[in-house]
Amino acid sequence: MVNILKLRGRFFILMYYLRRVKLAATYLAVLYALLIALIAFSGRIPSLSAIVSYLTFSVQPQNEVEALATLVSMLINMAPVLGIFEIKAISPEEKALLKAEHMSDHVVIVGYGHLGSRVCKAMERAGIPFVLIVRPEDAVRKEEVREMIRRGLPVVLGDATQESTLRKASIERAVALVITVNNDTVNLIASEKAKKMNPNLRVITRIYNEDLAEIALRSGFADEAFSTTKLVYALFAAACLFDVVPLPGLVSMKVHKGAPIIGSKVIDVEEKTGIVVLAVMKPDGRLERGSNVVIEEGDTIISVVKPGKLRALSGLL
Repeated sequence: MVNILKLRGRFFILMYYLRRVKLAATYLAVLYALLIALIAFSGRIPSLSAIVSYLTFSVQPQNEVEALATLVSMLINMAPVLGIFEIKAISPEEKALLKAEHMSDHVVIVGYGHLGSRVCKAMERAGIPFVLIVRPEDAVRKEEVREMIRRGLPVVLGDATQESTLRKASIERAVALVITVNNDTVNLIASEKAKKMNPNLRVITRIYNEDLAEIALRSGFADEAFSTTKLVYALFAAACLFDVVPLPGLVSMKVHKGAPIIGSKVIDVEEKTGIVVLAVMKPDGRLERGSNVVIEEGDTIISVVKPGKLRALSGLL
């Protein structure tokens, strides 16, 4: 993913430079037009020799119009230097924002705490393009966020509950939004606004209050609302009785109508994607195991998925 983002980043920076050059050229053309007009207004013919005389400061101003023409000539001489300084003055934060504003078919991730940082790393390992939204103070406090900006990854500094911030992250062209902030109110507001801006957006949000999670799902503001407490409580209970081993990458995936994976055998899916299928749960709750189990609509695939294999699954479910 890093190579893809670097190529995108270089293209966006090139476009930025071209826009700056175009702006500088327009500014220079206006100054030249003004100089020619002032020369003509002073009573002289605005010939090439007259223009060069002003640009080389060979004309001693005799009146206010000629003095003004001399001043414009000074600005023209300074324009290239000012233009180069303006082009080179773009900061890493501006570069990160510029890339974010031109992203498409990407995932927007809100927050860079314990959960958000892991989601970002998983996306990067999987080669899935993403934009990170964090509050400006996080870029000051967290070295990892500053490092992402230095590396040229697309990062937006702002409040994810504001439409302007979501728009900077190209939310209208995103395929998914992952909200990892530990604030249910903020998460619901961001989910609602993002969904209104992009109705086709898949929204996954972190919710502590299970009642609010139900509200988010019923309202349509979120496609998935996960309570981290609900996801891990069984591990804590089991740990009271025996040693437990949390299994990283354990994922259960629903097979919806029309999914390309329907009709495939478990062994075919494993060979094509590189995941490990532990079992297939049928709609009636039965667990079927084995390489020859056929995957059908309504099944739930229980599997171990390494982050690098996520992208291989995206077109199957």
